[in-house]
Amino acid sequence: MSCHVHITLHFEDGNEEFYSMSCKEALTWQRIKYRLYANSFLKANLTFKPGFFEKKVYASFESLQFRDFHNLLQCVSSAKDKNVFEKCVAVSKRRFLRGFSDEPIGHSHS
Repeated sequence: MSCHVHITLHFEDGNEEFYSMSCKEALTWQRIKYRLYANSFLKANLTFKPGFFEKKVYASFESLQFRDFHNLLQCVSSAKDKNVFEKCVAVSKRRFLRGFSDEPIGHSHS
């Protein structure tokens, strides 16, 4: 079972940075905290794979919502199955409905 996240950091000057890591790694990623507080927003494409099942979630968070992104990562990192994962996402979605999408947001890896 794995939880992976592709993160795109968007800056006010138009620059973008791309990162890819496990959800657990993202939880302890200090750089994101610093960059987010200092700058505009991030877009995250989360992929959750318990076995053969794959669930994708696309979300964008502004710098003031960093804690919420962290909470979502924390929740999905410890999810044991897709039901728990979907519950994590539902909780976050209720708070930031506008931030969630069924399509990949921003950077697309072709």
